[in-house]
Amino acid sequence: MKKLLGIMVLGLLFGGSAYAVTNKDFLIYKNSENNSKKKEDYRVLIYSYLLGAAHSYLSTNAVLQLKNENKLFCQPGDLSLNLDNYTNFVQEQINKEKKDGSYNDEAPLSATLLKRLEKVFPCN
Repeated sequence: MKKLLGIMVLGLLFGGSAYAVTNKDFLIYKNSENNSKKKEDYRVLIYSYLLGAAHSYLSTNAVLQLKNENKLFCQPGDLSLNLDNYTNFVQEQINKEKKDGSYNDEAPLSATLLKRLEKVFPCN
């Protein structure tokens, strides 16, 4: 059920003609020269996208909790996450996937974030 709901959330995020920000986009941002126009353009895109994805996962978790169903991930109640956390989580997940050979440039950045949230905050 947990994986199915995750797929449904991703489908809602990327349905229609919406542009999915990818791992490749994130790495272009991270590797752009500081103070460049390109870096600023990507920063706005990446940060907005990550915050939107994170908020959708938190909302999904709240609904799942209300229904007494398994959540996507189990963030401690006293821990507040911010954009720096989400950015670090994405970078950590990309590094892990590059190391184990499962990295995909075209994977949606939101999926990369969710994988890391599930790993860092398991529900068992």
